[in-house]
Amino acid sequence: QTVQSLPAGGSVAALALGEAGLLCCSAAGARLHRLVPSGLSAYGDQLSLPAALPPGSGLASAALHPGLPLAAAGALDGGVVLWDLRSGGPPVRTWRHPGGAPVSGVAFSAGGLVSCSLDGSVLCARQPHETDVSPIELSAAGCGPPQRCITAFGSAAVSAGDGGVAHVWDVQRGRLETTVCSPSAIGAVAGPAVRSASLGAAGGGQLILGLENGWCEVWGALQ
Repeated sequence: QTVQSLPAGGSVAALALGEAGLLCCSAAGARLHRLVPSGLSAYGDQLSLPAALPPGSGLASAALHPGLPLAAAGALDGGVVLWDLRSGGPPVRTWRHPGGAPVSGVAFSAGGLVSCSLDGSVLCARQPHETDVSPIELSAAGCGPPQRCITAFGSAAVSAGDGGVAHVWDVQRGRLETTVCSPSAIGAVAGPAVRSASLGAAGGGQLILGLENGWCEVWGALQ
């Protein structure tokens, strides 16, 4: 099946697939292709962006909640946007990473919505739909290398980026549990950057890291 999310010539920057459908994010905004008997709706619903998001700043990452009708996206200006898909209206809320760098990853965990940025910061919104609850900083801007991806399974989240190092977070307790280092980075001045990560149900939370040198590394179950 082929679906059109953007005008001709547009580029899809991030995708998320879940029970709600397929979320497509780009410089032009976000569109949700809902599940229908034949597969996915062909053109989808345009999700409105907050007025505070500068025109053309674009969206760089996307996530769908596995059990609730919630969608999230990370913007190039450091913003995080959350939608309640039941309302079909404007975003429920937005917040920003302190350094203002692109939000390279967003993911829903059992402990809340986590996001990472190229400024090195990692944030967690434990009740993302509650507008009076501020996100907490798991890692502050400038305290580590750029974080290029984040993934979650259960109450755990893993963020990773430059240097071949991945950080394993306990989201519910708001603390760093451990770090794992790519074997390619051991003894090197700088290891290969981690460009993608997956932490899923296979193997009870098996972690897979995709490196910029073309290799994928499979780690044992984290929980």
